[in-house]
Amino acid sequence: MVEENKSNFKIIFLPAAVTIALICMGTYWQLGIKYPMLSPRLSGEDGAPKKIDVKKTEPQPFAKPDNTKENVKEAVTETNQDMPAPFKKSDVIRTMPDGAKIEQGKGKPGQTKESWPCFRGAGRDATSSSSVELSRVWSADGPPVVWELELGQGYAGAAVRDGRVYIFDYDEKGKRDAIRCISSDNAEEIWRYSYPVEIKRNHGISRSVVALDGPLLIAISPKCQVTCLNAETGAFQWRMDLVEQFGTTVPNWYAGQCPLVENGRLILAPGGPDVLLMAVDCASGNIIWKTPNPHGSKMSHSSVVPMTYKGKQTYVYSGSKGVVGVSATDGSIIWETDQFKWHTIAPSPISVSEDRVLFTAGYGSDSKLAKLVESEGKVKVEIIKTMKPKEFGVEQHSPILYKGNIYAVLPKPRQELVCMDTDLKEIWASGSQNKFGIGPWMIAGGMIFVMDDEGTLTAVEATTKGFNQIARAKVLPGPDSWGPLVLVDGKLFVRDLNMMKCLDVSKKK
Repeated sequence: MVEENKSNFKIIFLPAAVTIALICMGTYWQLGIKYPMLSPRLSGEDGAPKKIDVKKTEPQPFAKPDNTKENVKEAVTETNQDMPAPFKKSDVIRTMPDGAKIEQGKGKPGQTKESWPCFRGAGRDATSSSSVELSRVWSADGPPVVWELELGQGYAGAAVRDGRVYIFDYDEKGKRDAIRCISSDNAEEIWRYSYPVEIKRNHGISRSVVALDGPLLIAISPKCQVTCLNAETGAFQWRMDLVEQFGTTVPNWYAGQCPLVENGRLILAPGGPDVLLMAVDCASGNIIWKTPNPHGSKMSHSSVVPMTYKGKQTYVYSGSKGVVGVSATDGSIIWETDQFKWHTIAPSPISVSEDRVLFTAGYGSDSKLAKLVESEGKVKVEIIKTMKPKEFGVEQHSPILYKGNIYAVLPKPRQELVCMDTDLKEIWASGSQNKFGIGPWMIAGGMIFVMDDEGTLTAVEATTKGFNQIARAKVLPGPDSWGPLVLVDGKLFVRDLNMMKCLDVSKKK
């Protein structure tokens, strides 16, 4: 009987007690009486509820909500809650990460006259003006192999200068990011700078190509660490952590953005809450200017590209919320549009003329040809043509503008190499019997070098007269032969998921 009474007490009285307590607490709340566990509201000096004006605005494309930043700052100050403070940004970190080290190898610089100092080459257009004549006849095994090098999983291509080849790699066994300098002659390691970081495979790991600027090397890691080293010795200069310092969100398949270096300045697109783009002095690491990010555009896999507009230098970037063009002088926004945005963007915008820009992506995205029009002192973006994915698009690598025409590999299911005019009218396509996966491709010696997913390299005439194959051979084991192609002194650098090779594509005398 005693146990039964206890049970009835629990069933009847405990719920009633809880209900009464909740009613009392609610009454405290409504009357504005201070209650230590329930007072996140703003209150006036007399303890009465303070009314907050929230100005309602209709959402508009690229319209910043009124006073958003100011209201948030005020709320943080007045409520005295344990809320995160605004980022305290340091321009540069001058100490190496914990566990970082520089290791010197036995390799010696090779012999090169030409260079490929950054992503897509010196002209940033994936074309080569090399004076070395290239072979148009390959053996069944393909061009001669100069050397091959096993790498951690990824797609980061090479930068080459002064007999040195630079690669951003990942040491999967040691779990370390590794910036490597090897000999262009035999791939022997000259030096290696590395630091510990845990990264899981996600369609490879490394993606970004380093950039060379005078004596310096700049690199962006898969998890958005920016590192500056001495290119000759590997000596540490400075670094930035875009995630910790600027609130960058690491893209789904890690950072694919490649650093853009111009006139001693590094141009980055952190895509953080307060900074969309920024310019950094390469020598010191100090920030020169920042572009605000009122629309919350996050880092994509695309890279920043230079573009001349009305005689002025600008930088164009395709982020998660749209495309923006900013002044190279101070980072101010010259034009912007949200008419092109997609969940996955890897290609960079392509300037097809001074006032027309091609926006493209893959994975189901449309492509758009835009015209920049000045009106009432502002630059507006007008979409003059939209192409469906089967008509035009690019999944990973950027289209190439060459002699007034556009060359690209279309996304699935077509995956054909195409030649288009600058109005996006198709001139020719390789046809369904000649598919190339998702690239990469480059142009040199009047030929398009294009690689398919499984490591088959094809040379095609770079002409408007139709698809004309010159040579074809399997040169990599695959899979995922997606690393950007590089050509220096008649040597073609290619890579798949696990390996890089140097091929001699020069014409033998």
